[in-house]
Amino acid sequence: MLNQLTVLEFMEYIMPANPTDITISGHIVRLDDRKKIVFGEISDGTTIETVKFIYNGKLKDSSPDIVAFRQASPGASVSLTGHIVEAPLKATQKYELNVHSAVVHSSIRDPASYLYGLKAHKVKTLEEEQKHMVAIRTDLIKRFRDKTFQATLRLRSIIYSSIIDFMVQRGIVNITAPILTDYDCEGAGEMFTATTLTPGHKDYTDDFFKRQMHLSVSGQLYIEAAARELCKGVYTYGRVFRAEHSDTSRHLAEFDMLEVETVYTEINTEDRFNKLMQLQEDIIKHVISVVILHGKDDMNYLSKVLGTSPISVWNKIHETPFSKITYTEAIDHLNKHIKQGGTFKDMNIHFGMDLGSEHERFICENVYNRPTFITHYPQTLKSFYMKGDVNCEPGKKTCQAVDLLVPGVGELCGGSMREDCSKKLIDVINTKGINKDELSWYIDLRQDGGFPTGGFGLGFDRLVSYITGILNVRDVVPFPRCYTK
Repeated sequence: MLNQLTVLEFMEYIMPANPTDITISGHIVRLDDRKKIVFGEISDGTTIETVKFIYNGKLKDSSPDIVAFRQASPGASVSLTGHIVEAPLKATQKYELNVHSAVVHSSIRDPASYLYGLKAHKVKTLEEEQKHMVAIRTDLIKRFRDKTFQATLRLRSIIYSSIIDFMVQRGIVNITAPILTDYDCEGAGEMFTATTLTPGHKDYTDDFFKRQMHLSVSGQLYIEAAARELCKGVYTYGRVFRAEHSDTSRHLAEFDMLEVETVYTEINTEDRFNKLMQLQEDIIKHVISVVILHGKDDMNYLSKVLGTSPISVWNKIHETPFSKITYTEAIDHLNKHIKQGGTFKDMNIHFGMDLGSEHERFICENVYNRPTFITHYPQTLKSFYMKGDVNCEPGKKTCQAVDLLVPGVGELCGGSMREDCSKKLIDVINTKGINKDELSWYIDLRQDGGFPTGGFGLGFDRLVSYITGILNVRDVVPFPRCYTK
């Protein structure tokens, strides 16, 4: 039986005393038939690297498979069999494949116009690369064969695995939250309706669940119930849905989110709040350390092609504490910038405003130039379950809410301490005009042995965008779903 190797395995190959033939399957990157000898490269998506191969044209093999192989163009899928030989001294690789047989699985229909994904068009500028990524979004063949996109997907996989690894190390338990729900955790009302009713039929008592149901925007309320019993903490990772009419580089209608909820029993509530922020920082830094260790080649490639941050910058981010300011201090920074002649699209900077993306990015990029926590937001801006601050300035009621902002992206995480006093929670629910009866089970979590908890949601796709430097979130997701698209 032939020894099948991936390109990644080939790169790590150690020549045995008695080498045998090996087979590599992938796509042709380059093929140069000079009659007497054929040179080429093959890639299979397991690494940014390619394997160089040679074929001795003097063999004059006229079998259909060899003829098809020699006529193949870049992009064709092939399996090449041969023996590994040491490459010439000046070669960039230690070994190359000396091919003696080949199988062409699928050729390219129109080689002249085929823009294969390994950048035969030789992208020269960042602008060209960005245009290329937009052009291939809806072409599944070209997109998944694209060298930049393959590097992104490999890094995406590393980032996901590193998060799960972190949770296991910390003893935080995975909980699967439902996708079908009748609760709006975010309170924004931007939810997709899930129904079996025919168009025009609006009586939801006739529907499958006998009431109106939606695709979940968050699993937070559900995992709070579990967190109070699994006191080390719980998390859920999965797909959430937002029917936001936002056609921006940061928004998707369907995306992956990590949500974490843990118990906090420190006497001082600010100590609890700081511990919640430290958990977010620890997760991000763990991910960065794993990417530096296992994704270095892909990160270096993206840095070269896109001009993104090199590994040295990520080492610095990993070693430097995140910045931390209050919402009120953020407002002061924005007003100071305006007084010094700076501008924003929204110049009406005041306490109580909802910070826009331009304001968030100014804080984390221009003021601090690193990941930055903004804390203690006005309670009117945040969800009903966020714990109110005790000592507030007159007319400036704030809560223990926090957003983590990162350069290039803006908001990456949003979280809070949860209101653990039933009476205060009910007061906020009534103030916001929410139906208290529908949340009776949630209010009851504060009774019968409940614990104070805090938690946050982390936009996974935005995290991938931040680390890869690919700033349009649609270009880090395999199958993006967004407004009108």
